[in-house]
Amino acid sequence: MRLKGDAAAARSEYQLAREEATKLGQAGIGGINLAVLWADIHAGLGNKPEALADISRAVAAEQGDAKEAPITAGLKAAILVQFGDHDAAIAELSRLLEIPYGVTPAELRQNPLLDPLRKDPRFRKLAGES
Repeated sequence: MRLKGDAAAARSEYQLAREEATKLGQAGIGGINLAVLWADIHAGLGNKPEALADISRAVAAEQGDAKEAPITAGLKAAILVQFGDHDAAIAELSRLLEIPYGVTPAELRQNPLLDPLRKDPRFRKLAGES
């Protein structure tokens, strides 16, 4: 809903997701996937400190996992974009372009979560655009 521009509906959905994530945590279900979910929920609700803490914890826990770590780092970049930290997001995306299972220039061009970066010349270079 957020990508469709319906902020009220998106907030409602994130609040429902928060309730479900709380139930999962109380049931002892979680681990790294729950930390990633919490990061997305907190970002969707505009809770920057919590979102960044959750995603940083998830990224740290996945160090050494060549397949999952880049996916989580990509979400971190999207969260950084959402909160307006474009410099850190571009640095993260630049790093991800250099590692296996990271991102590709085509993915950068297609990911709507990165739309706020589209006019930045650094991003355009990473995305292979002139």
